[in-house]
Amino acid sequence: MSTMATDPTYISIREAARLLGVHDNTMRRYADRGKVRVARLPSGVRRLVRDDVEALTPRGPDQAIPKSWLTIEDFENSGIFESDEEVDAFLAMTYAERARGR
Repeated sequence: MSTMATDPTYISIREAARLLGVHDNTMRRYADRGKVRVARLPSGVRRLVRDDVEALTPRGPDQAIPKSWLTIEDFENSGIFESDEEVDAFLAMTYAERARGR
């Protein structure tokens, strides 16, 4: 029997962060800002919708994104963001989190 905790449709924040090559806290902020849909387990633990996370991955869901791969064009063409300003803010936040975590 599959539960939300084991359902492949949902992934942990840590797994999502690994897929995107960002810090766990960055994924929490993406969830808080509505960039990915969130479901909560009865314990309060968040699970993210895998398709939403993979949509943020311009190079494929099984690779972390090296900083040198991120370009504005990758995200502008994804259809996730509504404006260039949102793309810029997303990239700035991602780079800041990665720099802080290293």
